[in-house]
Amino acid sequence: MSTAAAFCEAGLAHFRDVRPLDARACYQQALTIDAGHTDAQHLTGLLYLEAKQYNDALAWIVRAIQRAPKPEYLARFATVLQQHGRGEEALGVLDKAIQLRRDDATLWCQRGDIFIQLARFDQALQSFQKALACLDVVITVDTSVAHLAGALGRPTWILLPWTPDCRWLLDRDDSPLVSECAAVPADQEPRL
Repeated sequence: MSTAAAFCEAGLAHFRDVRPLDARACYQQALTIDAGHTDAQHLTGLLYLEAKQYNDALAWIVRAIQRAPKPEYLARFATVLQQHGRGEEALGVLDKAIQLRRDDATLWCQRGDIFIQLARFDQALQSFQKALACLDVVITVDTSVAHLAGALGRPTWILLPWTPDCRWLLDRDDSPLVSECAAVPADQEPRL
């Protein structure tokens, strides 16, 4: 490996394999090659976030954002703020990320989670509705997500347990209870 990007890629593989020391060594090599490499800065921040060293995580992620305000960097910054108990600030940062990538369901879900933490449930529900609107199809188990998606008219597959609730009427391919939903019993494959 001879580029900062290659070291970041290797470090990310170590990070995913839960080898933080190897990941850190790769990120340090990347930063030695290019001290301003934003992915290396961001990924170093993620290491500190995983270690619950929030001040260090903030410092590294903010460095990356100052050079390149990517939505994924902003989302992690919001995560650190949220875990610091700074929910309102986290919402402001997340709103900037959403402005950059409006069709990212993950960002909308993260926003909804923050609203739940702040006990602002109506706004959380609106965020989750926007998250569902970003998806082509919703695949879920029998939870409120299935009912919300169905109520919004989103195509939804509901994966049912071996002993499903009788309301799913297993002799049908659809559900009269929730439009645009297909109930998929545990012993069957979904039909497209």
